Amino acid sequence: MLPVVWLSLCGALGPAEAASSTPIASQTSGPAHGVVRSIDKMAMVVDMADGAKLTVQLVPGWSVTLVRTATLADIAPGSEISVFETLQPDGSSSPIEIHVYGTGMPLSPHGQWRDQAGTYTETTGQTATAANTVAGLDLDLSFPGAKSHLTVPPSTPVLTFDPAATDQVTAGTPISLFIGKGPDGALYASGVAIGEKGAPPPD
Repeated sequence: MLPVVWLSLCGALGPAEAASSTPIASQTSGPAHGVVRSIDKMAMVVDMADGAKLTVQLVPGWSVTLVRTATLADIAPGSEISVFETLQPDGSSSPIEIHVYGTGMPLSPHGQWRDQAGTYTETTGQTATAANTVAGLDLDLSFPGAKSHLTVPPSTPVLTFDPAATDQVTAGTPISLFIGKGPDGALYASGVAIGEKGAPPPD
């Protein structure tokens, strides 16, 4: 999964942190993965995939996102989506991943952007039309002041994102999260991602 999206959906750049009196001074460069050992209202202990055991403070208002693997069939007119495309040397682009957002999910502003390295673009908006073709799924994506047309190959990964309750994160739950370090040296997180039915969230 693309790190820029995780920063938003896992809460690392979300409203929970903005409302917190504990600023997060630094962020991990990508999502960390682990299994919850214990959790209470203030913090959780996580057995990380690399073998470390970390105590992570939970920012007030922390959130949980349920991430599931989907297909192009889950995209329909009216769907709120982000399409990520790699940029080719000739200026063309090729879809590499699509994210479909459920009702109640915070969204990036609608529009089209490039990452700082100039390696991929993100287009976020509402699906105006979606039609199956031999080449894949033809999409017209609307955002303020413009519309983007693209053909998505059938093999393109699709993920869905839906809000979930914090009580779904218990001891034994596999999670992904961004971990920041506060000025007090403690580790903080303002959101985590979980998978479906106790499975790890898909990468």
